[in-house]
Amino acid sequence: MTIKFLRFLVSGVAAATTEYCLFMVLTHFMSTNRSSVIIAQVISFLSGFVVSFVLNRHWVFAATGRMSTMLARYAVLAGLNVILTSILIDSLMNNLNIPIAIAKVLVMGCVALWNYVIFNKVIFKSSISS
Repeated sequence: MTIKFLRFLVSGVAAATTEYCLFMVLTHFMSTNRSSVIIAQVISFLSGFVVSFVLNRHWVFAATGRMSTMLARYAVLAGLNVILTSILIDSLMNNLNIPIAIAKVLVMGCVALWNYVIFNKVIFKSSISS
């Protein structure tokens, strides 16, 4: 494993922990109907987004390109991710009867895998190689 990938894992755990804990707190205090779960998903996802962007840009990929360009690419990916993850969580919960906590972890794992490739090849492509 490269140092970059290990740093990606650490930053991912930090962002995922932020996202997951906030999601669980929100769903604890809100109902678990579809609209409430989606609201909790969006709020928690955006919190994880901020942690992830800052750590990935500055620490993992040591990106030197324009922040505005990277943030725009990152935001597009995050938007697609939040839509896809909301659909996946809803589907796992309501079609497969998977408990909400497990559904969230499964979906977050999928996102981590495709995000590393996209971050490395598209979002932070002007970064210094490690």
